Amino acid sequence: MKISILILTHNRPTLFKRCIQSVFTAFDTCPVDLEILVNNDSNDIVEIYKNDIQIVYTYEKYDNLGKIYKSLFDSASKEYVYYLEDDDIMDSMFFDVLSKYDSDIYYFNYVPYKVTINFLKYFEYTKYYEDSTKDEFLRNFDDHNFQIGQMCFKKTALPAGLFPVNNYIKNDFVIFKLLQGSFKALPVYLYKQTTDGQDNISFKTYNRDPRWMS
Repeated sequence: MKISILILTHNRPTLFKRCIQSVFTAFDTCPVDLEILVNNDSNDIVEIYKNDIQIVYTYEKYDNLGKIYKSLFDSASKEYVYYLEDDDIMDSMFFDVLSKYDSDIYYFNYVPYKVTINFLKYFEYTKYYEDSTKDEFLRNFDDHNFQIGQMCFKKTALPAGLFPVNNYIKNDFVIFKLLQGSFKALPVYLYKQTTDGQDNISFKTYNRDPRWMS
């Protein structure tokens, strides 16, 4: 598998370190052709490297988050792309599981890092794993709790020129709907979703970054 891991980070050095080290653990479990691209719009993190992984850091500032996502996407050189937020944790079996399947688009679930009553509803999404096509999946799907970390896809699965670059909290789901090609919903949990960042750049209610706009 040839895959680019795309990480955005902002003023959260401890969480970023935990995030990128979870990618290292998954790589050690199942080595793949991997690159990690990090965009950090602050100056507070230590650049972390691993000898057998290509890691590139950029420090670009944009007027909205959609442009940052697109910049990372455009820079990715591998066949697949996967966005991992800096306060989330990749499962150690991530590459091992994906490498067992051949698909243009992968969808999978996540485990709440700190399970509370408000998170239990996420586990209900497994009822859609029986759907065999993306169209069938979308007809039954509620995007309310969708996370960008639930999809890994080939760069070519996103039609050229359609990457959303506005500041819209559901851009991740917009991308998901635009993807074309073979679809595989995996009945597994491949990353841990947390709210440890508090100013999570993907949640309006937690966000404290003035670049995020309605």
